[in-house]
Amino acid sequence: MILVPNALGQKTKLSSSELETNMCTLAVWISCLALVTGFHDMDKKLRYFETLKTVHTASRRRRRSDGRFVDSERVSFQAFGRSFHLVLYPGAPVLAPDFQARTVDESGTEMPVHVDPSEFFLGHLEDDVSVNVEAHFEGGSFSSSIQFHNDTYAVEPAWRHLPGSDNHSMIVYRESDMRDGQGEKFCSGIEPERERLGDRVPYDLDERFGQGRRQKRAYHRKSCNLLLVADYYFYKETGQTAAGSTNYIIGLITRVNQRFQETEWEPGLSGFKFQVKRVMIHTSFTDRYGHYNSEASWDPLAKLRAFTTQTYTRNICLAHLYTSYAFADNTAGVAFMASPSIYKTGGICTTANTGLTTTKNTQMKYPTLRVGLINTHEFGHNFGAYHDPAPCAPSEFRGGVYLMWPYAVSGRWANNNRFSNCSKRWVVPVIKAKSQICFTDQQTAFCGNGMVDAGEECDVGSIDGDACCTSKCHLKPGAICSDVNYECCRNCKVAPATYICSAAHPYVCQKASYCNGTDYRKCPPPAPADNGTVCFGMGQCQDGKCQSFCETLGKANNLTMKHCQCVENTTDSCKYCCAEVRSTGGEGICVPTDMPLPNGSFCLAGFCSNGVCQVVETATLIKVFNFLAKLDASALLEFIKSNIVGTVLVISLMVWIPASLTISYYDRWAKADMEQQLRGLRKRKTLLPKLSSHAAPRTAERVRFQEDVELNVINSEEDSALLSNDTIVLPAITLKIDFADSDVDPV
Repeated sequence: MILVPNALGQKTKLSSSELETNMCTLAVWISCLALVTGFHDMDKKLRYFETLKTVHTASRRRRRSDGRFVDSERVSFQAFGRSFHLVLYPGAPVLAPDFQARTVDESGTEMPVHVDPSEFFLGHLEDDVSVNVEAHFEGGSFSSSIQFHNDTYAVEPAWRHLPGSDNHSMIVYRESDMRDGQGEKFCSGIEPERERLGDRVPYDLDERFGQGRRQKRAYHRKSCNLLLVADYYFYKETGQTAAGSTNYIIGLITRVNQRFQETEWEPGLSGFKFQVKRVMIHTSFTDRYGHYNSEASWDPLAKLRAFTTQTYTRNICLAHLYTSYAFADNTAGVAFMASPSIYKTGGICTTANTGLTTTKNTQMKYPTLRVGLINTHEFGHNFGAYHDPAPCAPSEFRGGVYLMWPYAVSGRWANNNRFSNCSKRWVVPVIKAKSQICFTDQQTAFCGNGMVDAGEECDVGSIDGDACCTSKCHLKPGAICSDVNYECCRNCKVAPATYICSAAHPYVCQKASYCNGTDYRKCPPPAPADNGTVCFGMGQCQDGKCQSFCETLGKANNLTMKHCQCVENTTDSCKYCCAEVRSTGGEGICVPTDMPLPNGSFCLAGFCSNGVCQVVETATLIKVFNFLAKLDASALLEFIKSNIVGTVLVISLMVWIPASLTISYYDRWAKADMEQQLRGLRKRKTLLPKLSSHAAPRTAERVRFQEDVELNVINSEEDSALLSNDTIVLPAITLKIDFADSDVDPV
């Protein structure tokens, strides 16, 4: 049994069972709040998003060493009331021929990181080839950006933004749903240094790049080589593994590269791009004072300057540092500005060719699309673009502000992804002055890219010790082909006709495909699945194509129908709903069917679970009360299982709370005991000094507690005699008589 103070400060007896019950209830409350806080944080980033548990994949054409075909990847999922069918082709054109990725530990020791180019994809939608798709795999998760002409959809791992759960592994959102920065600074640009009088040779450009000043301008050199570095903050919070960090950064550069490559800086001056030459991932803090990767309190400019002075950038066009450090002023990035003068430092092709991007601020982690905008903005500074002035900042009715606006843009408006005419006017002189100094011709065909290019017999990428192919891309003695490069090659020879080179994929209405036993280069096209086979989204196969659920239902009733979303009530919002497409062009009403939507599908204000819409309230307390009202032992176990972070927090609180209760109880007891002794003292003698004649005497009724100050209230000989005979010793508590609210003046 334990005594604890109640709300009135009175001592209340609690049995051990009652205390355990109260502790468990409080623990559940805290764990619930941890879960709900994740969704509240998402509300700061996105107006709306959906979750995915899995995506359906189907591979064809080329088999990796692990047995998976990757030359043509089909990825399907449902989100935002529609089906997405992605056709993806492997390849990472942003990787340089001599690309390297390495980890760096606290002592500076470097180790290579295996990067498989076949994990990166470019492609399009199956039903719309004009929609560009970029994608890559991160461990067991899928990341992608799907670029429609008026918006971009993104898929990324949920663990970066939501508490862990068995119900989802990815989030899907639109660029137009990203919230504005609300005055948040995009970056703090660093101006170029003034011209250094007396300099005749600009820096050591001739020495660094082996070219003279008088070389003829060669604008066909359009590739800017990159050194990309991730500090330990980034590794710990955004990447979590060396491969995950590397893939995230390469995915970012793929999107940034597309924006630059599509920009026409002036008529005839376009197609400038990036290639990643080296990636370095810090897997722990660097134990050296002032190092850019040290654990310290940083401001953005200091961190960038440290990175600039400590990074070797010879033969590099740009170097960029990625961090997940939240700067106190919420700056999202910083970069050195380029100048068209070759006598000024800063930006591309100089010694200060650096920038920095962070993935979070003091309130939240940024969605990946937002990080891409920040990264592009900083590269814009490195190319010479200043922040856009007011004349280059149109209203939302005219497309919104551009990429180089000084405050964070959301990507919601069309111009948010583009460089303004002001930016172009600043960048063009820089490109013309410096592109011939350090830009290169892009090379995509090289031994080690995982693809068989002209002059190669095989190419297994960075796989060591392949049984069929050498590191020089030649077949080993006795080998006819490489299993990695060709799906109908088995053990370095032509696969038999019984070998399945493409598994059956009923979700996309395809049967299994078999090799012909004579040609290792081709896997015959798969036969279409039988009509009526259940395919993606509860549809049915018809002549090799997946016919949606509503289309199938309509055909059975001699109607043309399409999928719609029921929004009248929560009951129907977790059912497949269909609307008739009229011959006049209009649509009929949205009618629910008896078929429930898959678990985890979005419904009216919540998620579907076994055909029932589990409403997600907007008020945090309502969510907690609803959870507690339905709580039982099995539900609690399931909750703990799906929310490890909250569980760890609860266990910590179980140690902290009893200690807090004990301390609180002791403080209340000490205060009550002290007040009792003080009241006894007041009855014997007032401690107030003599008062001026215009005020009536007052007793010392207002007492303030103050640590580490001794009690000394001696105002007269009489008081001194009193205190010398009756000294009160109070444990760890001292008193100070407060005259703040008195209208009398102490003598």
